[in-house]
Amino acid sequence: MQVEHDARWIKCLSALSKLYFTPTFLGAEHIDAASPAIYVGNHTLYGGGDSPVLIDYLYNHHQVAVVSVADHGHFYLPGWRTLFKKFGAVDGEKAYIRAAMQQGYSILVFPGGGREVLKRKGEAYQLIWKQRYGFLKLAQEFNYDIVPFAALGGDEIFELGFDVNRIIESA
Repeated sequence: MQVEHDARWIKCLSALSKLYFTPTFLGAEHIDAASPAIYVGNHTLYGGGDSPVLIDYLYNHHQVAVVSVADHGHFYLPGWRTLFKKFGAVDGEKAYIRAAMQQGYSILVFPGGGREVLKRKGEAYQLIWKQRYGFLKLAQEFNYDIVPFAALGGDEIFELGFDVNRIIESA
């Protein structure tokens, strides 16, 4: 399996996120670039600020080329699919993740996926993983360390004016 890491695109996507965010990485001195790991954490609201900044930081500051596990839907749109592939994303199928791990890549996973990106009112910073723990089995199978992280700040970007919970309750 061919994994693409386009440093120029990674920097560009990260720069867009950094127009609004000033990321701080605490505990980064413990990152071991020589040992592949699974980086697992929360997606922030709409997910646009967390992935690019993390991928850029790991790639350009620690020489860790992570394969980012992405929701299947990202790969249905040709231009969007190309963009995601440029920063090392693969479809979230276990076979693709396993192939990347067999090649020694570190993995970046947000078990909450699309549901965590589309949080409802009152769900800021809640983990919505829905029993998605396959990364634990893969870490054990490949003897990868699990590096937990928390992305903070992204859930305050937008004021949710539309609340799907009210629609569900009124139905």
